[in-house]
Amino acid sequence: MKVVTEGDVGPDLPLSPGFKPSSFSEATVVRPATGTENTYTADIKRDWCIGLVPHGGYLMSVVSEAVREYFKDRHPALNQLDLVTFHVQFLSHTAVGPASISIQPLKLGRQFSTLRVNLIQHDHATNMKTVCLETLVTQGNLTKESQSGGIRLPTKPTLDKSAIPKRAEWEKWEYDERLPRHRPATFQVTTYLPPGSDSICASPTMGPSVREQWVCWASGVGERFSISSLAFLADNFRPLPEAFGLTGCWKPTMSYGVEVKRAPPEGGWEWLFMRVDIGESIGGRFDMDVIIADEEGEVVAVSRHTALIISAEKNTKGRITKI
Repeated sequence: MKVVTEGDVGPDLPLSPGFKPSSFSEATVVRPATGTENTYTADIKRDWCIGLVPHGGYLMSVVSEAVREYFKDRHPALNQLDLVTFHVQFLSHTAVGPASISIQPLKLGRQFSTLRVNLIQHDHATNMKTVCLETLVTQGNLTKESQSGGIRLPTKPTLDKSAIPKRAEWEKWEYDERLPRHRPATFQVTTYLPPGSDSICASPTMGPSVREQWVCWASGVGERFSISSLAFLADNFRPLPEAFGLTGCWKPTMSYGVEVKRAPPEGGWEWLFMRVDIGESIGGRFDMDVIIADEEGEVVAVSRHTALIISAEKNTKGRITKI
C-alpha cells in the first residue's frame, strides 16, 4: 500500500549530515533546572517535528515527564506519578533546542493534584522569554484509583469492542520516502490501516471523516507505549483534512485535552488502536475526537482537539531549514 499523493509531501527539509535520531525516552528527558524550584529543562528534538515546528503531542509528553519528575522529587509521599488529564493551549510556536518547563501546583490532594505548567523558550527575535504553551494537568495514581472500589456505571460503551478490527488483517502503511523528512514526528510510529485504504488514508467503509489505525513504536524509537506517550499518540496521525484531498497546507493544533482511563500493563502497551473522527470544519478551524484502545478493546484514553488549516509557509517561514 503506497499511501501518498502528488503535492502532499511538502518542502524538502533534510537533516544535517551526521544527525542522530532520538528514541522517545531520549527525546523526553527532563532535568531539574539549577537554582530554580519547580522548573525543569528539556532539549526539544528536530526529529519530533512537523515541518520545522516541534510536534504538539510530543511537547506534551515532555511536559508529562516533567510533572512526573516533579512528583518524584518534591512530593514522593503522594505517590501520584500518573497523568490523569490535561488541557493544553498552544500560545506560540516552539523551536528545536532548549526549553524550560515551569510547574505551579494549584492544589495538592490525596487522590488528585492539579498543576499549571508552562513550556518556555528564549525568542531570539525579541530576545525575551516566551511562553509557548500553557496547560492544566491533573495528576494521580491510576492503579490505586482502579482498586478504590469507586462507582462504575453501565453506560453506553465509548467504543464497541466487537467493532475493533483484527490487527492481523490490516496492512502496513507504506509511504513515499520523502514524507519522513517533512513530517518526522508522524513516522515515529508504525501504522497499520484497513485493507482497501485509499492513497490519502480515508476509511474504506466510513469515508474521509474517520481514521482508524493500529500503531506501535517504529524500530529504534521505543518498545512499548507509556502513559506519557499517550499525549503524543493522541495528537499523532495523518491530518484528516488530507482525506478530503486538502494537501499542501499546515494543520496545527490550537488546543487539545486528554483523559487517561487506564494504566498500562507492566512494561506498557505494545499495540494500540486509534479511532479519529473529524467534526465540523468552518472558516479554517475544525474539531476532532480521538479514542485510543488496547488489544483487549478497553479504552485507555480519550481526546478532544481544536485545529486549524493554514498556509504551509507559516510552518517554515523564517526558520532554519536544515538541522
